[in-house]
Amino acid sequence: MDPSDFLQFSRNPDGSLFRRQVFPLLEPTNTTDAAAGGHPAAVLSKDIPLNPSLNTSLRLFLPSSSPTKLPLLLFFHAGGFILFNPATSINHTFCERLAASLPALVNSLHHRPGLGDHADFTRCFLAGSSAGGNIAYHAALRARELDLGPIKLSGLILNQPFFGGEERTESELRFGGVESSLPLAAAGLMGGVGWVGVEPPLPLAAADLMWEFALPEGADRDHEYCNVGAAMKEKGEERVKGLPRCLMLGFAGDPLVNRQREVAEMLVRGGIEVVVRIEEGGFHGADIVEPGRIEVMFDRVREFVNCGGD
Repeated sequence: MDPSDFLQFSRNPDGSLFRRQVFPLLEPTNTTDAAAGGHPAAVLSKDIPLNPSLNTSLRLFLPSSSPTKLPLLLFFHAGGFILFNPATSINHTFCERLAASLPALVNSLHHRPGLGDHADFTRCFLAGSSAGGNIAYHAALRARELDLGPIKLSGLILNQPFFGGEERTESELRFGGVESSLPLAAAGLMGGVGWVGVEPPLPLAAADLMWEFALPEGADRDHEYCNVGAAMKEKGEERVKGLPRCLMLGFAGDPLVNRQREVAEMLVRGGIEVVVRIEEGGFHGADIVEPGRIEVMFDRVREFVNCGGD
């Protein structure tokens, strides 16, 4: 399998990427859109620019019927650091459902006009899926050095975080050698549902290529951004001191599950309260593919946000 074909991009001579597949994008849902459709939207959304020069922004998701201030959850989406954005249909739909299920104000970090009316800044959570889980973890490390007032970081939610390393783990050897017969786009990441009728593994060749483009030039997969477990072992308890309580979500059939368990164990050794929920079976991304799994994931997050997990 050519990982570039699986990920549907080509390398340009200057080292940049050309994406052959353009994934569907969804516009934010505001009150005007909801009224025009005749049915009030359960969740309203809005784009807020972050850095116009880099064309980056946040998309906020607010349950339309919440009478009280809500937990604030900054969610980093999946995509191996090189695919998708908050408007990609699969990410938009996921965050929309997450906001309604918890309920929570999803996708905001900094204080912006209007957030004070809806967000409880004493209950702010960093969260992410896959590559976004990796980003959320490193954002939490950086946040310890910052004055976030009036925001209080109450928890870290890592959903199947994308960690790696040069030496293969048992779960990578067991589950990561299966190759998909379809490229990522053809496997069904269309519309807002996810893969349809296809069980998409995470081929290690594709994961390795994602790391090649995401890591600093010249770094291998033992870099601290990738091999988080090794970085924890090298730097000891000081590496994680001061992190908030953590929820680690995963699937027993994910090639990355051994690395996720290792990181959870290291956090516990560092004195961090950790709730680990590894579901039986599944695979990387199963929560957006298999009916019912996403609701279980939302239940786990809701328990954690409301301090109901053990």
